[in-house]
Amino acid sequence: MRDEGIFHLWPENVEPWRLWGEVQTQWRRAGLDRAPVGLDYAGVLAWLQGRGIRGRRLRRRMQELQVMERAALEEWAQQRR
Repeated sequence: MRDEGIFHLWPENVEPWRLWGEVQTQWRRAGLDRAPVGLDYAGVLAWLQGRGIRGRRLRRRMQELQVMERAALEEWAQQRR
């Protein structure tokens, strides 16, 4: 039996993963198929700041979200090929 839906996170990745799930409404879409082209950074920043995330922590969380954004876009591009 395989547990494909189960994964483990390092403790320092729990908050970035939670935030990633919460910013999924902030995708910009384009083209006839309305494919995601990237996160709306203004929306993501406003959302993070609305939760009291500021300063270095804000910059760090944006960097983490951008890493996940790039990975998601690459995966979706592969799936479309």
